[in-house]
Amino acid sequence: MKKLFFILTALLCLSACNQSKEAKADKLIRKALNAKIINIETYEPVETVFDSVLVPIDSMAGLYEFLSHMPPIVKKYNEYTDAMQKAMLKKSIYEDDISSFSRRQYNEAIEELADATNNVLLLQEKMTRMGDKFKGLKDAEKKFDGYIVTHTYRYVNKEGQKTIGKQLYVMNKDLTEIKMTLDLEDEELKDFLEELSEQLYFEDNE
Repeated sequence: MKKLFFILTALLCLSACNQSKEAKADKLIRKALNAKIINIETYEPVETVFDSVLVPIDSMAGLYEFLSHMPPIVKKYNEYTDAMQKAMLKKSIYEDDISSFSRRQYNEAIEELADATNNVLLLQEKMTRMGDKFKGLKDAEKKFDGYIVTHTYRYVNKEGQKTIGKQLYVMNKDLTEIKMTLDLEDEELKDFLEELSEQLYFEDNE
């Protein structure tokens, strides 16, 4: 009988702990969404998923912040590489023509190529510097230091349409602070993360 009592007590304590974790996270989430959703009274929680962070929480928050800055940088990078290719094509078209018009076009292409190449190199340096901060993260000592909380919800947007939202939060282990937030419904970020996932998948399977 005593054994059964202890088992039931342990199960009740575990349930209480889980409820406490959910409640603490929910409090932070509601406060964050209150500043984001105009019609907050239409907010309906759908699902909250917890994943443990086993590296320093500030490093994980920094990594997600790095990811949040990447979509516009990658967009610029693609624009500059496209400009490089166009300038190279333009250069090849006019390089053998000696007319004054062609010489002007050729010189313009040389300048455009130099500018685009310089911009690509600058962005490459910037991305390398940002990425270097997290090189040691994979090999860091594994120790619980917080949570990655993914929260899905329904709400009515400013156009009056009912829609689904999805946020990722990096929270400290006491669930008293949000260290970083990512809007997983942001189109640029979604496209970037999908492309990144595909690249990582192919690298892992080579």
